Amino acid sequence: MAFLRFDEPRLNRAAEPVALRSHIALTYRTMIRKPAVRQVVLLAALIGLLSQAVFEFGPLWLVALAASPALFGPYWAALVSTLGVGGYLTSRLNLHRRATASLLAVLAPAAAVTLTWTRSLAAVIAAQTVLALLLAIFGIRAGKLLHDGVPSSLRAGVSSGVGTLSWLLFLPFSLALGWFSRSHGVRQAGWLLTAAALLIGLLLIASEFRSQPLPPATTDLATPPDGVACQELVELVTDYLDGALPADVDGMVQQHLDGCDGCIEYVRQIRLTIDSLQHSDVPTAPPPEAAAPADSHRRDQ
Repeated sequence: MAFLRFDEPRLNRAAEPVALRSHIALTYRTMIRKPAVRQVVLLAALIGLLSQAVFEFGPLWLVALAASPALFGPYWAALVSTLGVGGYLTSRLNLHRRATASLLAVLAPAAAVTLTWTRSLAAVIAAQTVLALLLAIFGIRAGKLLHDGVPSSLRAGVSSGVGTLSWLLFLPFSLALGWFSRSHGVRQAGWLLTAAALLIGLLLIASEFRSQPLPPATTDLATPPDGVACQELVELVTDYLDGALPADVDGMVQQHLDGCDGCIEYVRQIRLTIDSLQHSDVPTAPPPEAAAPADSHRRDQ
């Protein structure tokens, strides 16, 4: 109700205003219609769920093992530090490689299952720290996949939807974890964390397999793939707008646009950008007199 009453500033707005209801409907369709996006949305939501569970319920393992109160400070510092260290490691790791993604996907449930059998405080703290670190890496990677999978006009809405879904899943998960911990002990509740980590690992591997790098733009378009994906359309959009695509590829692009609201909006934005540049006074190339001295210098050499 507050958003409906909100008078948004119109200064520097380039796009046409969109009704809130239409924007929410488009965001919802984007999240559930495309299998690749739907998979990454679920992956990101489960990462948020398990990360929240580690931070909220991880101290229960220390309580169950009668840890000294002095340990809780360093333990919490180790967990929080994984957020920054995870960002650093993500920039160093090549998660495009299937071997790297698969190794990390196996380490996550291995760290979680450690909580079900060990009675060592050091092992518990190490396992939770490793699990939180891996989840931080996975979260950044899932954000990147989501960024590449949806148009810019919908990214904020889809990200908000992922956060909402994560909390909706966390509520029953936390209740189940509490009931299981009371009935069977905290250590056995680690199996719920293990199951969630295993599912995250499988979704991560599947998402990485889906997001393999596209062929370069110089690929021979005479033998196009079966259909055009959203990322491939990004590679072809300039030739599409210029009318330079082969007839069969142009037809596949048009077929994709007929069923993809996000790509329709993306092509509209590119076309608007081109039109704005064509009608602007900004030069697109240096004037001839600016290049003359350099040409003269080369001729002298």
